Amino acid sequence: MTMLTNNIQSIRKSQHYKQQDLADYLGVTRKTVYRLETGDAEPTLSMAWAIAKFLGKNLEDVFRTVEV
Repeated sequence: MTMLTNNIQSIRKSQHYKQQDLADYLGVTRKTVYRLETGDAEPTLSMAWAIAKFLGKNLEDVFRTVEV
């Protein structure tokens, strides 16, 4: 089985952005960003692209898949 993991939180914090900054950019709540960062929710493909763009990273730098 393949699972999607991410580096959203560590990249966001290294760039001194708050969860609310990303939430405002995406048009979602801060709670949604929290859920994405903790893996409780998975982004749509368009949201994943938007997150990577906001963070100035490639999609592969932010998201990766792991076999479980």
